[in-house]
This record gives sequence, structure tokens and C-alpha cells, in this order.
Amino acid sequence: LVVCSSQPNQIAWESKEYPNGVFTHYLIEGLRQKGKDTTLGEAFTFMQSKVQDEVLRDRGELQTPVLKSKWEGKGLALAILPAEPRTGLLGAGTESLSEGSPLQTLPPGRDQSVSPSSSEPAARSKRADPRDGIAGTWESNWGPTTFIHKAIEDDLPVSVTGYWQQSAKHRGIFKSGTYDPVKGIVNASYYQGWNFMHGKARLQLMPDGTLKGEAVHLGFAWHFPWLLWRAGSRVVP
Repeated sequence: LVVCSSQPNQIAWESKEYPNGVFTHYLIEGLRQKGKDTTLGEAFTFMQSKVQDEVLRDRGELQTPVLKSKWEGKGLALAILPAEPRTGLLGAGTESLSEGSPLQTLPPGRDQSVSPSSSEPAARSKRADPRDGIAGTWESNWGPTTFIHKAIEDDLPVSVTGYWQQSAKHRGIFKSGTYDPVKGIVNASYYQGWNFMHGKARLQLMPDGTLKGEAVHLGFAWHFPWLLWRAGSRVVP
């Protein structure tokens, strides 16, 4: 089953009254209507009506959530534990993701149909030197990422631009930024054209050669962990 926040030619609006988008807010409310017995169909019907009413009232626009499904069984109640859980990504069905796992959160604006990269940085043979810079292509938990900056000739920060390929159709752009070759810190502003979202990313070059940090959508308290590593690199144990 696929639940979408709007029709393809519509905008999924943020609320004027609460932190979440209108779609997210009412989907959560819908799933709570009958507790663990609430079916996805019931939650969707509740959510769709509420979303259309609020967006039309506050924005004067139409936003119509969509449910696409080939499901032919009984209505699915997502809060009920499965009677015979199958082995999941981590082995036993009862295991949970560890804190900080890239599978826990979506990248900025990422749609649910795109799986995070399964690649993991392996071990690196020497400590990274911040003065080597960060220009070039990196692998990351949110897709291949490219940084562009001039050659580092002194200890002064250099301007940084670039992009990341979040999916085949979704490319985010680093509009502007700086890299400090002494501290190994990247600060960059980004833009996602597919959902008109602006944000800021802050990354730290680690001794093992990875870049670690987070992205934050402007105007929202959404923090997305970001881990990058050079293709073929090996991380110090």
C-alpha cells in the first residue's frame, strides 16, 4: 500500500497551527481513532477529509491525499503485532534499530519509496587531514554527494557548492557554503526543488575520514543525521 500526501499536481502544505504538515498531523490522529483496532483504511478516510478541509480553509487550495493499494485481505490494523512475524532487516523480528542507524530516519524530503543506501564505510588506513579538503564525490546514507571548492592553499575557509542525488528524480543542491580546512567543518545551505524546501547542513570531518553531521529544514525542528564516506575508503576501527 502507498499513501501519498497529495495528488501529483498539488502541494502538500505545512500547517499554520502546529509543527507537522497537515497530512502527517491528521494521519497520526487517524491512526489513533480506535486505538490498536484502527485500520489503515479508516485512518486514511478520516485523514483525507480533515486534510482537504483544513488546507481549503487556510490556504484556499486543494490537497487530496491518495491511497493506492492491491491489498485484497481484511483491513490492516498497523498497531496490532503480527501473529507470525517474519525475519526483518536486522535478523529477529523483535529487534529494534540502534540509535543513530541510518535506517531510522528519512533524509531531507526523501519519499518512502527510496531505500537508504545499504553501503557501509569500511576501515581507513590513516587519519584524515582537513587540509586535503572535501572536494569530489562521496557515498552517503542519503545518496551520492558531490562537493565543489577551489584548491586549499592556506588556512582560510573556502566557498563550497555541490549537490546530492537523493533518488533518480530527486537532486538536492548546496546553494552556498564554506569549508574550514583547520577545523574540518562544512556549513552549507541547501535547496530541494521537489518539495521547495530550504535548509542548512553542518558536517564535521572525522579522523577516520568520514563526514558526520546533520541537515535541518528551515522553519522546522526536523534534524536528519548525515553520514558520508569516500567510495572505497576504510574506516579506522
